[in-house]
Amino acid sequence: MDSLLSYTPDKTSLLQLDFVARIPQWITSKKYGNKELFEVGTYHLSDETKKALGKDPYYGNKALLTKGASQAFNRMQEAYGKDIPISSAYRDKEHNEAVNGAKDSGHMRGNVLDIGKTARKWVKKHGSKYGWGFATYPGNKWHFEYTKP
Repeated sequence: MDSLLSYTPDKTSLLQLDFVARIPQWITSKKYGNKELFEVGTYHLSDETKKALGKDPYYGNKALLTKGASQAFNRMQEAYGKDIPISSAYRDKEHNEAVNGAKDSGHMRGNVLDIGKTARKWVKKHGSKYGWGFATYPGNKWHFEYTKP
């Protein structure tokens, strides 16, 4: 028997470790309320929003999306070649009301992202290849909706 200092894993063990290291982030999910959501990053929750809420939301500053939306976002981000900055993602009803979001906002369904300035132009141009469409309404510069089921 090898000592702990000289142990060398067999090829099967190494393959299993390699597989675990390559598990995509979107495979791991968590229930938030009655929704299964997947973390795709984080964003800065403004002091103004925290004040309007009276607290931090229970999901903190995690950028959360539904499974399909998270998979599409991760493919899009891979094509972009670096992190796509997120300004907002899933919001529960209380959070959505605190930021004066639309009553039927896709943010509450986990299918909408607000994209940071540095990536917006690229996502506007290429996002549709990954199921993300730019929402065109007055004053909007950042709102993208996952359009594929």
